[in-house]
Amino acid sequence: SYPFCVIISQFYLMRWVWLPARLELYNYMSCLDKDAEQCITDLVEKLVSALTPSNASIDQTLTRYFELVDQRVFGKFNEIFHSDIVYERPGYPIMEGLSNLIDFYENTREIASGQHMIENKLIQGNKCVCWGRVEGKKRDESIINERFIDVFYFKGNQIIKRTTYFYKEAI
Repeated sequence: SYPFCVIISQFYLMRWVWLPARLELYNYMSCLDKDAEQCITDLVEKLVSALTPSNASIDQTLTRYFELVDQRVFGKFNEIFHSDIVYERPGYPIMEGLSNLIDFYENTREIASGQHMIENKLIQGNKCVCWGRVEGKKRDESIINERFIDVFYFKGNQIIKRTTYFYKEAI
């Protein structure tokens, strides 16, 4: 079973998954005493674990996101958003790509200034749902005080998809 396990393991590592250098690569020698099925199961568990961000890293990314938005530092979105980000927000067309997301925040988003207060969040695997309130001012200087829910999907430690829900359109 060892040669089969090595072939399958190498196939998955080289063809499907790139592991950051800081991660320990799968130890093929651990397959010596296991059958091929167990070897593949072990490999898949290690790969999923290596590619799924921890709750702590997701929490840090979310904290950084709300800091950048509240401080209006959209030029640093590349720290937290994947270049292929997809963002859905009521009242706006779906935004795809980091440059479109930054353009939205700089030129289109109705909230001119504000502060987010997160009430709670649930993190599971590469997904997070958080909810809270945003208070501030719109571009027309009117006051905003709205509840929201955000759903985030992560690829590594970066946000790859986000959907926002409000009780009003086009905020």
